[in-house]
Amino acid sequence: MRTLKFMLIFLCLVTYLILGYITRLVLVFAKPHTATKALNYLTYYLMHFFTFFGGVKVRISGQKDALKEKGLFVISSHVSYLDAVILGTLLPGSFSTKSEAKKIPFFGQVVSVGNSIFIDRKRKSDILHYVTIMADRLKNGINVFNFPEGHATDGTQLLSFFPSFFNAPLMTRSVILPVTIDYQKANGSADYDRDKIYWYDGKISLLRHLWNFLKFKNVDVTVTIHEKIMPGEHKADARGRKRVSDLCMKRLSEYTNLPINFIHPLTDRNPSFDLAPGLKQKESSLN
Repeated sequence: MRTLKFMLIFLCLVTYLILGYITRLVLVFAKPHTATKALNYLTYYLMHFFTFFGGVKVRISGQKDALKEKGLFVISSHVSYLDAVILGTLLPGSFSTKSEAKKIPFFGQVVSVGNSIFIDRKRKSDILHYVTIMADRLKNGINVFNFPEGHATDGTQLLSFFPSFFNAPLMTRSVILPVTIDYQKANGSADYDRDKIYWYDGKISLLRHLWNFLKFKNVDVTVTIHEKIMPGEHKADARGRKRVSDLCMKRLSEYTNLPINFIHPLTDRNPSFDLAPGLKQKESSLN
């Protein structure tokens, strides 16, 4: 059964890759963002096929009506690449992910063809570029998925957020939508091997982890859509994005009942600092 599930998922990924390249080719001269929106829908259906063949049952609770809106900045805590799969079943949108994902054999091509926003956190000078891309998509009604921790964990803590990317929803006055993902049961039991679902330390390859994950006959996941966070009076500047980032971090900590760890593996100092303290306000061209 596991081999069959693996082959079906692999077939879905290959089909997605082919259709993705065809979509990009056909829409190369289309209006701006037309290709991105089409690819987002293609990704949306891929995630549904992935969860179906992978035996993942997703139940949505909370403020479901918020999913009807467009241009949402969706944030969530992060324990695995499976988080992206789960979020991708909620609504079409663009993912922001680490640039290292491009280097993963085959899967890197799959992620790339969908017009994901690849972020190289080592190049702080490029942060403005990434924020501008996110803001541009939000302004044009494209949802953006973001994991503000910037790194997956073992699910026992919440890493301090990087504030810079919150500049995007502040520039466009977009709604920030906090979401929590709860992997409740595997094979009907709440007592399961977390490392078979969580993928956070890179000790094994993504392919090996997927193979181990597919050993489960079924996995029950509850996604809770929480109260929207509005930009309010916060400005698109260092103070504004820091305040909004801290507010979102506190909300997700409360929703997940997890403590916040201010010692971040991606930096040698408190990551609540702004990755791009010199980030210039570009909202004038986006409003």
